[in-house]
Amino acid sequence: MSSAQIQHYISNFLMNYWADDDDNVGVVCLHHRDSATMRAKSLHWLRNLSSEEQEREWSLIEGRASDVINGLRKKFESSGDDLAPAETFLTKPHNHTALIDLVILHYARSLIVPVEQLLNGATTLDSAACEARIQQRFRDAQSFHDCGIVLTVTQPDVPLALGAVPVFNTEDWGGYIPGTGRYMMPLTPRMAITGTPDLSAGQVEVVAAENLDQKHFLELQLAGERGKFNTLYLICEPSELESTASTALASVEGGGLHWYALRSRIARYGDSAATNVHEEWQRRIRRYEHNLERHDRLASEGQAVKRIQGEMREDARKIQTDLDKLKVPICDCGRSRNNSDHKTLWKIVMPQVICDEIREKRRAACG
Repeated sequence: MSSAQIQHYISNFLMNYWADDDDNVGVVCLHHRDSATMRAKSLHWLRNLSSEEQEREWSLIEGRASDVINGLRKKFESSGDDLAPAETFLTKPHNHTALIDLVILHYARSLIVPVEQLLNGATTLDSAACEARIQQRFRDAQSFHDCGIVLTVTQPDVPLALGAVPVFNTEDWGGYIPGTGRYMMPLTPRMAITGTPDLSAGQVEVVAAENLDQKHFLELQLAGERGKFNTLYLICEPSELESTASTALASVEGGGLHWYALRSRIARYGDSAATNVHEEWQRRIRRYEHNLERHDRLASEGQAVKRIQGEMREDARKIQTDLDKLKVPICDCGRSRNNSDHKTLWKIVMPQVICDEIREKRRAACG
């Protein structure tokens, strides 16, 4: 395999459904707590993630799925609110099988594969180990075919976002959305596929999400692979960037991702603050750590948890405001990418292009 081989772990054709006519997508970065537009093809890729043989097999899956998704889009364009033609189209076995295969592909060829290696102590990626793990996940996910599917069609004003780990895969949905599910994955900003044991294998339903809670679907994408990896950035349509950023950033404000970013900025550049300000930050950090312990103990006590979360948000918001007023750099990603202990991990979970585009956006805004 060529050392220069670049492979997308989220299919190019899939990302392009979120792109505008210039092939740009909107990106909301939870680490930088900002957003920008950039080329879709500059995201979600690694070198030598999988073998050439796997790539050839999966290109066939991508081609079949692309044909089906485009066919569905045409059905919706021609039939308006009538979902019956799309359901009839999707009921054909080769069509719904193609979509399930696409979900399996994205579950198998996931960013979580290299992340698992690196979190287990590796400092460089082992391509052979990645290939074997991908193949194992591919086999494990064949069970996705054992249940029926629901295709959810959203309203134009309720677009879906796409996370770095697009397949939400769990048998216990943990209260994220009502009902049961085996997996969920957005297919376009207006369509999502869900595998549900409430339907038997081969059964298909196409439903209009008239009262879809956009925040719930967004949280599924932010969850990444639960218990292992949270998505650090989301793709959306450029026209929806402002509203998606507002919803996404609000949903993680005061949470672990937000505090990690704040503490990184303070650790690297905190000396630029006055002594009393720095002491105030440290006081709020200690309160956050205390609140985090309380939060874990009181997870089942609703009102107490809400008060704790409110304090976490308040403290994070105050430090964020102080850092921004002091013009402290929005991230320390360059240092992280050169740190021998975790540079490989940071390079793949936080692409350089995101830092560059957000920094350029901020420079332009400052004149």
